[in-house]
Amino acid sequence: MDVGFYVGFNSQIYLVLWTFWMILGNFWMILASFWMIFIQF
Repeated sequence: MDVGFYVGFNSQIYLVLWTFWMILGNFWMILASFWMIFIQF
């Protein structure tokens, strides 16, 4: 197993997880703002 491949593979998984986490966070922020708008009406 090449060390460079291992590090690259790990960073790619980390990038995917980070992207997923960001999308999840944005989803909750959007949901919260929709809820605030809904409460105002």
